Amino acid sequence: MSWFGFGSKEEPIDEDACRAELKELVKDAEDFDGYLTDTTIERSLRARDWKVKDAHKMLMGTLAWRKSFKPTRYKSRFDIELFQKEGKGYHSWRQVGTDRGGMAVTYSCVSQGKDSGLVPADCVEMAVDIIENAVPTNPKGQDFYVWVLDFTGITMGSCNPRLAAATNKVTSKHYPERMGYTIVVNAPWIFNATWAAIKVFADPDTVSKFIFVKQSNMEEKFREKFPDDLTDWLVTEIKLNLDMKANPQQLEWWKAPPAGIEHDARGCPHYVKDWIEPYIAARKDRPRGNEEVDWNTQMPAFCPKFADKVHVPHTNIVLHELGPNGFFLPGPIGKVVGEGGLLNGEDGDDDYGDYDPATEGGAGAGASAGAAGIDAAVEAMAADVEKVKISKVVEL
Repeated sequence: MSWFGFGSKEEPIDEDACRAELKELVKDAEDFDGYLTDTTIERSLRARDWKVKDAHKMLMGTLAWRKSFKPTRYKSRFDIELFQKEGKGYHSWRQVGTDRGGMAVTYSCVSQGKDSGLVPADCVEMAVDIIENAVPTNPKGQDFYVWVLDFTGITMGSCNPRLAAATNKVTSKHYPERMGYTIVVNAPWIFNATWAAIKVFADPDTVSKFIFVKQSNMEEKFREKFPDDLTDWLVTEIKLNLDMKANPQQLEWWKAPPAGIEHDARGCPHYVKDWIEPYIAARKDRPRGNEEVDWNTQMPAFCPKFADKVHVPHTNIVLHELGPNGFFLPGPIGKVVGEGGLLNGEDGDDDYGDYDPATEGGAGAGASAGAAGIDAAVEAMAADVEKVKISKVVEL
């Protein structure tokens, strides 16, 4: 546009041509786990504003990362080690059902977790686990998820920008445009004030994905999005979590309800019936052995939707019901993060400086371990985050 406001208009984007060009560019790429779907092509182009070259670069980096890290065959080492060591939940972000459109619905409540020992690598592991695990419960071709974010129990000590920065780094590069929408419940005034300022500059599509509800209109908003059993479950879960002293069973949400308690904190009735109970039954009393054989022969019997991408309930649920041998994964459990390229692996990225989560603050290493490396990583990430649209920054 000229100084006087005149100038030629930008040419409209030929989206079909962009899709065709990107498909041609990646047609011979090594696809480790069936990641290169039409949906993935679409998301990659949207995430890079339909710039084919940028979308191609991102896709190739993600394919290399997936081959190295194997995210569909991975469970969070942080969850496994600390749950077995101390029997605590540590983070409560878990899948609890599906919305009216079939999208996986996840729920987290601050007061149900105990995450004072979290470091960036831990949060990235959890996010990867949650996002990958949502796909098998969705209709084929659908890879979005929903997050019901309950701020009950939030304190200033719970807010650590390093954790969000590390998670954003991986999700914006390897899981773009995956969030269907987020429903925010019981948000503190400081969050509301911050969001009011951010949304003025945010992409309108991003703003539309955030729905803020109050106790007074919570049930009404839920029923617009969710089936009745999930709506009823969420309303009850959120109310119970407001008073943990009166409802101590909510602190051990990975357990089936005790005698005399009807509400199951693990998830809504259809999720427990369709996904938790079948998994436990299929895996009961089976030692870890030839998982590749098990994967190909037994899993289709109870998980016909995605026999190659089995939905595994939250780590705490599996450990409580089945122990450490309960994971139906044809690969390592609790893989060392640095070996697989979770943050700085073999995909050619070097913008984390010398921060190695496997040795400088990885899961179970303690909150203070690798502080210098984390600081360096956050500084390196800050410049990169500025280049990313706000829709990616707030996606998780």
